Amino acid sequence: MSSATAFVALGSATAGAAGDLYGSLAISFGSGSAVVGAGANYSSYEKSDQRAMLECGRRDCRVVVRFVNGCGAIAVRDGSYKWAWGNSRIEAEQGALVALGPDPSPLLTALGSAATGSAAPGSAALGSAAPSRAQILTSECTANAR
Repeated sequence: MSSATAFVALGSATAGAAGDLYGSLAISFGSGSAVVGAGANYSSYEKSDQRAMLECGRRDCRVVVRFVNGCGAIAVRDGSYKWAWGNSRIEAEQGALVALGPDPSPLLTALGSAATGSAAPGSAALGSAAPSRAQILTSECTANAR
């Protein structure tokens, strides 16, 4: 089961200030793999949500992040998904990665494997583990993002 934390920009489904551009990211966790959809540069959250859901394409898709005049990002590590929004792509992506927490230390993971006896018989455990690093699954920005 994957865990998820949302950092969602709250807003109404109607357009805000003149010139505001809205975006949404949707995700589905069904069928053993995540599928995402994005909608950006719309006049309301309602429209960007509809586009993100359409692009996601599954019945169990749900909008997990909304942004206005900015960006949204989804990050993943070992089946755990986190998301964030920010004024720029860098802010959104860093926020999603931070939400996942630090990547495991390869040395500590290898030493942990040796302590639990999970290394293959006759092999040295040190350095044999390959911890997963957090990755950006997707990010999207409105045209007027910084």
